[in-house]
Amino acid sequence: MLTPNMDRLATEGVIFNQSYAHPTCTPTRASFMSGYYAFKTGMQHGVLQQLSPYGLPLNFTLLPQTLKTLGYSTHLVGKWNLGMCKEEYLPLNRGFDSFYGFWHNYIGYYNHKNQDIQGLLSNDPDKLTGYDLWDNTGMVLDNDTHASHLFNNRAVELIEKHNADTPMFMYYSSALPHFHLEVPEKYEKLYSNHKNRDRRVYNGMVSMMDDIIGNITNKLKEKGMWENTLFVFMSDDGGSPLHGGSNYPLRGSKSTLFEGGSRVVGFAYGDMLNKKGYTNNGLMHISDWYPTLVSLAGGQPDPHMDGVNMWNMISQDAPSPRTEIIYNIDDVMPVKGAAIRVGDWKLIEGNHQMLYPIIYNQDSWYKPPTKENQTVVPPPFRPFGPKGQVMLPPKPDVLYLFNLKDDPTERRNLALKEAGKVQELLHRLDNHRSEMMPAFHPPPNMAADPARTNGVWRTGWC
Repeated sequence: MLTPNMDRLATEGVIFNQSYAHPTCTPTRASFMSGYYAFKTGMQHGVLQQLSPYGLPLNFTLLPQTLKTLGYSTHLVGKWNLGMCKEEYLPLNRGFDSFYGFWHNYIGYYNHKNQDIQGLLSNDPDKLTGYDLWDNTGMVLDNDTHASHLFNNRAVELIEKHNADTPMFMYYSSALPHFHLEVPEKYEKLYSNHKNRDRRVYNGMVSMMDDIIGNITNKLKEKGMWENTLFVFMSDDGGSPLHGGSNYPLRGSKSTLFEGGSRVVGFAYGDMLNKKGYTNNGLMHISDWYPTLVSLAGGQPDPHMDGVNMWNMISQDAPSPRTEIIYNIDDVMPVKGAAIRVGDWKLIEGNHQMLYPIIYNQDSWYKPPTKENQTVVPPPFRPFGPKGQVMLPPKPDVLYLFNLKDDPTERRNLALKEAGKVQELLHRLDNHRSEMMPAFHPPPNMAADPARTNGVWRTGWC
């Protein structure tokens, strides 16, 4: 892929080689914003959908709220996906001074619409589909500009107008790359040698994101802010082989509890790093950014958080203070499953597919598609085998045990050979499960149907 801006920032900064998110976007964002594992926020179950009558609980003090108490201006550009059914859940009421972006899990890049899963399952493109692009609380009246161009313009504008005497926190929550696969033609043409259309567009989306990163960093330099900026890049989950992505040689895809779902790319750059130009192999989780950024900003993070202050590890290559990662704990059937890593050992219990049956059977190793119309995984929304039988989820007692130091690609299940280690990790999972907030999974609320509000997603219905 052609990513000169990210390549330069990563190689001249610090690359995180064992950095983890949750396997899907909503849990990861809940963890990043709260400093807690998603299973302690109730947001661990799948992806927050358009008809979902809930959001990240209001008793959590989010990262931008804390940074505001430390004198920061706070801005969100791009994806939110932590609740919109009532105004209290919206970004402006969760600590952000400004919001320019979309409320839900994805956006049509040109038409700026998205569709609830019930509509997608119906194969009717108009069912439960609504417009979702906002400037604070007002609609952005644009229906043909690629959304990422709009997000780029707003980020650059915020920097240009910012009073450099006041510290800024910008959460640029990129919509690239993601379903739908849409990118300006010039970016797809960069990969004209690729036969597979999905891979061409996917790669083009990554290169478009790289250009935007270049635009943002250049504006920070023009404004005289770059020397005092910590730039952090991290994915919210693994890649999707359904849409041109690949996590190879790691196993699985986004929405699975295998490494391909959660071990994500990440790096940081800033003049305040004491050591630069290296790869850090310390264990790190998305929740760690909350206390790390708050500490760096001069605050005192809540010691009860799951997140850990990683600044010494990041800036000095000191040992990671973290020895354990919880990938997820979800007790809702039929996706009941959990996974934990302690040291080099990893245990998966139950269903490893968090979005079953919508996305299923993505537990293999997927190289990028190379042929036109090549399908490397089963299509979504059709959980049926070759003879029409329903593909049942794994039984709740299915166990995988891996030594990630010896087997980082999870090819050798040691559960039968290492029964003692299995019991040890199951006990650790049970200890964590005792602190779990039950997952939100109410039925869809049709009061949100955009057909009732002139084709626009609206708040104020839960």
